[in-house]
Amino acid sequence: MSDKDDSTERNYLVPSTGNKLARRSDALVVRGLRDLKAVEQGGKGRIFVVDDQESLREVICSMLTSAGYECTAFAGGLEAIASLESGEKCDLLLTDLLNLPLDGFSLLERMKQTFPKVEVVIASAIHDDAVTEACIRSGAYQYLREPFEREQLLDAVSRALEHRRVKLEHHE
Repeated sequence: MSDKDDSTERNYLVPSTGNKLARRSDALVVRGLRDLKAVEQGGKGRIFVVDDQESLREVICSMLTSAGYECTAFAGGLEAIASLESGEKCDLLLTDLLNLPLDGFSLLERMKQTFPKVEVVIASAIHDDAVTEACIRSGAYQYLREPFEREQLLDAVSRALEHRRVKLEHHE
């Protein structure tokens, strides 16, 4: 006979990636309601990555998905906006500054006007403090200087999503 009390260990089917159901135990509850909500919503957060360089989009999405985020890649900001306008959900938009036809700064301005609940992180190889300050003043949560390490990316994304969560809780 086992010392474990099976009556206290319950398993639940909850949404997982790709609209599949996954078995989760009571152990998730002890991680806190916020983490349970994230699991129920299918992950840590939905992120749109906008960059005109396909290889960079793929690398960034790979880093994010391996960390548990749901990631959708776009070659340009107009595609990302169209996706949001069609009803796609997004918690955070990560964009390169030098995209065409809509550069990252213009995309940031449009996002803040049209989708203010979506946090924006701008990534760029431009290492100019005036550019960084202009992006932050215009509403970017963070300006991530390229090249960046995986941990820098994940830290920026995590902090931006936490900031978004706190803002949404205070507005409910």
